Amino acid sequence: MQLIGMKREHSRDGLACMLLDPTAALGNVIGSVHGGVVATMLDVVMASAAVSAVGFSRTVVTLSLTAIYLEPGRGKLVANGEVVSPDSAVGARQFADCAATLVRTGVVP
Repeated sequence: MQLIGMKREHSRDGLACMLLDPTAALGNVIGSVHGGVVATMLDVVMASAAVSAVGFSRTVVTLSLTAIYLEPGRGKLVANGEVVSPDSAVGARQFADCAATLVRTGVVP
């Protein structure tokens, strides 16, 4: 999180929010935020939502992450995660299915 400048807005009760005001170093050749940065935001916000759902009593790992990019991310980015279907432990790891959306704010055309 620190490396790319992402900040946690909140993480509680199965909900989480991450903020990013991207620098030029996080961009790609079309002038938007690199998809890998967006995927990192989604991964972190889902994990934050999941650990908050279990009262921060366990760690969680991402077992699968699929990102469908609907449009380029430009300007300040907000990632919201919500645990929508908690599940039991898989092996020694706790996991939860999470939904996360990426919302663009402060977009510069």
